[in-house]
Amino acid sequence: MIDQKDFKSKMADYQKTFQPITFKNNRELLDFCDNWEHSIKELYDTEITPMFREIFNMKTLDNKTWFTDYENHVRKAIHFRALKGISYEIDFGYNFDFIQVSKNEKLQYNRTEKSVILHIRDVPYPYASDTNVELWDCGYQIEGYFKDKNQGIRHIRTVLNNVIPIIYDYFLRIKTYDQMINEIDRRINLDDPMYYMMYPDQKYIKIWLMAKNGEKDKAFQLLKEYPYLSEELKNIIMLKLKIL
Repeated sequence: MIDQKDFKSKMADYQKTFQPITFKNNRELLDFCDNWEHSIKELYDTEITPMFREIFNMKTLDNKTWFTDYENHVRKAIHFRALKGISYEIDFGYNFDFIQVSKNEKLQYNRTEKSVILHIRDVPYPYASDTNVELWDCGYQIEGYFKDKNQGIRHIRTVLNNVIPIIYDYFLRIKTYDQMINEIDRRINLDDPMYYMMYPDQKYIKIWLMAKNGEKDKAFQLLKEYPYLSEELKNIIMLKLKIL
């Protein structure tokens, strides 16, 4: 990830390359994204991947997930998650090489470059400066289709200009296991359904992070209390946590 001075310079230069695209209301936004002449996929290689590569030093997986190499068992990642309709939410967070998630009563790692997931996941909206919820779709989500290619580029650059500083600040603020655990607790305490719907469950991820952070007794207790695993799987996870 580039340093803060280079980041500010990069974003200042980036802002000179476009005029932000704005919509007065949802009707204007729908008129823009209901046209299917061009797809966002046309612009991954020219508009999106270069920014993530230059700022975060990220590689790309299938043009929907971007990730760094591992550093001390952790890699940063950004993921475009398809929403209902034709837009993508930009999720970001961390992927760990020591965490195994449960799927069909089996545990699996997500260590390879083809299996990147966000164990810790966040979204731009809680950090958005624009409080006009009706137009968040325009400013913080990528629309999948558009009629005019130049307008599509303006839209993408508008969203990236809003979202990249949020992601950059997030990675600056949250680096250690303690900070990651505190962030999970903060979001759980928000009582916001948005966080409950995230996969993997953030309370489950907290168990692994606490064990890795040397708080094994607390992690074991949380695992015993965790409601969504069989006793057999809990016993298997307990053995794995002990050797972290």
